[in-house]
This record gives sequence, C-alpha cells and structure tokens, in this order.
Amino acid sequence: MIQYRTATAADILAIHECWLATDYPDDAQRAALPLVGVAPWFAHLIAHGTMLVATVDDQVIGFAATITRGTVRFLAECFILPAYQSQGISRELLRQLYDDWTGVRCTLAAGDRRAVSRYVRAGMTPRWTRYILSVSHPENLGTAALHVQPCTNITNWLVNDRRVMGYDRSVDVREYFLAKTDAQLLEVYTGGDLVAQAIVERAHYSPTRIGALNIAGVMAFGPTHAANAVHSVVHWAVRAGWATVYVHVPGAHPALPLLLDRGMEIVDSETFCASKEWFDPTVYTPTGML
Repeated sequence: MIQYRTATAADILAIHECWLATDYPDDAQRAALPLVGVAPWFAHLIAHGTMLVATVDDQVIGFAATITRGTVRFLAECFILPAYQSQGISRELLRQLYDDWTGVRCTLAAGDRRAVSRYVRAGMTPRWTRYILSVSHPENLGTAALHVQPCTNITNWLVNDRRVMGYDRSVDVREYFLAKTDAQLLEVYTGGDLVAQAIVERAHYSPTRIGALNIAGVMAFGPTHAANAVHSVVHWAVRAGWATVYVHVPGAHPALPLLLDRGMEIVDSETFCASKEWFDPTVYTPTGML
C-alpha cells in the first residue's frame, strides 16, 4: 500500500537515490556516474519548502517538493521510481501540495513529454522553452559591452531582486546559493549605472557537469541592456578562467540569438509551465528556484 507523508532530514539519502534512479534509469549509466555526494538542494527544500514522499513498506518510491515565496508556489521536484510510474502517485503528490493553494503555481519541466502533461493536469500552462547553453567556442564571444563586478552590498542585491520578482528570496540566496553552491553575486554596470545583476554557482552540483560554472540567473532592470547583460556575464566567466560555463535562457529573451551568434550552443531545454506569468522572460533568465 502506498503511503504519503512529509519528508524529514532522515529521508534525504533515500530521496537522493530515488532521484538518481529516476533521472538516470539505465543501471550502467548510473553506475558510471562519479561519486559527488548527495544533492544539496534536498536539505534546503525540506528546511525551507514543503517536501512529501511516497513510500511502500517504509521505502521511498517517489517524492515531490515545492517552494512558496509570496503568491508563487514553485514545484521544484517531482520524481517517481520507474517501477511505480503511471500509478497516479505524482498526481496525488501534486494534489496534496497544491490542493489548498490559490496563488500562482509553476514549474520547469524536463524534456519528458509526460511531465508536461502531468503539470497541465495540475493547472499549469506551458508558457515558453528555457534553453540551456554552453560555451563551445570562447574565442567567438567577442567583447563585453557592459562591466561586470562582484557584488559589493548583498542587502542591496536582495532589495533589487525583491523589487523585480515581487517577493523575498533571501533565504534561498543566502542558505542555498551562497552556503551550498559557493555562489557569487554579480553586478552589471554601464558607466556608473547599475543595470543588471546575476548569481553564478561556482560549486554547482551535477553528476555530469563537474567543475562547470552555472550562471543561475541574470536579472536586467529593463529591456535596454537585457541581452548584453547576459552576454557580459558569460564573458566575465570565461575571462575568470572557467573552462565550462552554462547559462539558462528563455526563448523570448533577446540574449538567445546573441549568444548563439557568439558561438554558444544549446545542449538541453526545459518547458516553463505556470498558471499565470508574473515576471518578464525577456529581461530575466530564471534560476532553478525562480
């Protein structure tokens, strides 16, 4: 019999193993993955979000988690072991996570078409594709149009973030990105004017992208500098010595054609699904925690 309950810190290892077995269902592929420890976001979701597990005989067979910030509830995780899929488990997890929620519901769906169907049934509409790009020809990046530098005032960075997003994400920035991924907050200037800001993960967790810099989000304060802000952050990362750099860009963002023209390539994609849009994907490249 399948049972559902709130996850605890004692479940983290089982949740991690469930995620690996679902995301990498091929046994040989999974066995070949490097040993990089447990994904750090699970502890953050348990501490600062809501995570539920589905169990059979006390064994975790699936889980789902949300982060609620302001009027937005973001589905951060939803994984079911292959042997238990198509049994309504994800539907029940989503029902419990969203049954009492009247605000915005959203998620980023991976390439599996079944995932998009699942989120549509949960009241989310596919809005746009988020493309994951990597630097394949750094010599083609050209010159940065804007000046990028480390953040000099975290409080101000968070104030700007809240002003654009409409809710407070300081616990995610401080307790996850800065504490768990060795993230660096950046500011983007033209002349003496602050026109954008970004967050980059210097210790981004990924079994398949070890040693890469992940540009988790770039937020321009208007459309004028949106494309150049993303390009300039990528340029800064390459100049800083990172051999592998990833950035996540909505299809409507003006940085996408610029980056492709400058030698970056698309390596993966996700679908942003939401019951309502509340931020502008032409000026903001969202993080995995929105």
